[in-house]
Formats: sequence, C-alpha cells, structure tokens
Amino acid sequence: GKSYKVEFEDDLSVSQFVFETTIWFDEDIDLDIDTEDVDIDRYVNIIVENDDSSTMTVHVDVTNMVLELKLKLNNKLNKDTKSTNTTEATTNSIENVETVETIVFDMNSLDCGFQYNSWNMLRLYINNGVVHIYLNPMFIDVFIDDNYPLPGGNPVDIIQMPPRILTYWDFSGFNQITMVAGGSDVKVDYISVLPPILYGQDYHV
Repeated sequence: GKSYKVEFEDDLSVSQFVFETTIWFDEDIDLDIDTEDVDIDRYVNIIVENDDSSTMTVHVDVTNMVLELKLKLNNKLNKDTKSTNTTEATTNSIENVETVETIVFDMNSLDCGFQYNSWNMLRLYINNGVVHIYLNPMFIDVFIDDNYPLPGGNPVDIIQMPPRILTYWDFSGFNQITMVAGGSDVKVDYISVLPPILYGQDYHV
C-alpha cells in the first residue's frame, strides 16, 4: 500500500532516462482459491507523467501474471468553433483528444517465471519516443546458443538483452514518476532514476 514519488526540480523535464527497481511479493495468499468474493490487490504500478497529464503506466499484476504497459496521450488540438452572437465570429478553442494504447506481456512465458519470496528486477528505459521494459533478465536473453561463460573458460559473446515490451510513442518530456505498491505483502528494495545508456541507432531494429 505504499506510494513513492520522484519529481524533477522546477520546470525540468527529461526525455531519456532509466527507471529501475526490484520488487518482492510474499507467497502468503493462495491464488488458487475462488477469488470471486475476495479482493486481492497484488500489483506494482509505475506511473510516468508530464505537464499535459499524459501518462505512461507500467503495471505488474501477479494475480493475473501479466506485465502491462498502458500509454495515455492527451493531444491539445485547436478547434474552430462559431460563436453564438449575431456576428457569427469564429473563435478558437482547445480540445483535448485522448489516445490510449495497451500492450500486455504474459509473465508465465518466462523460463524463470516471476518469483515469489524473491527479488524481481524491473527496468523502464526511455529514449525519446522509444519505450523499453525489461523484467527478470535470464542467461538465454544475453548469451547465444546456450554458450555461457564458465570459470577458467574462454570469453563468450554477449548480446544486449531484448526488452519484454518495446514500443514507439510520441511522448514529450517527463517531470514526475510515481510508484505505487498494492498490498501489504509487496516490498521494494530500491528505486533509482538513472541517466540512460544510449545504444546504437539500430539497436531496436
């Protein structure tokens, strides 16, 4: 039930950053029970927003075992309208047009799964209009053909871990990040907002 907020000073907004945290869920609730009449809040939300009230929400839901990215963009558009007076003068008003996009990743598809009674790493990397979400990196994500490094062995090639969710989004600078942990059994080890590690131009291709 905790909430943590990071606000950038004054009018500063950023378009490139890495947000990283580790989260822990106690396995003290039987998720196989009939939940029709039971309210179980077991989630973590990371909410990124800007001055236009556009938001980017990363939702980790351990009840349904999904990692969800919801993007809500408020576009302020000029709209020509007619006044009600007899001169029929044209006036200019502002209309908010909301665009919503939702992307869902099945956490059950991970070989390592999402671990109870253990720390799970979650990273949100934003590079201008590109959003990457990482969750629980695994050896198979970064080493080719199961060629893992061994003590005393030769060096092996390592590849950049692909994100669990990758999308392109026309989103302006951010000035506030809020993390909300739902449920008393959710723990957070640390929260950090870091300068981005910028990869090559064709990293996402």
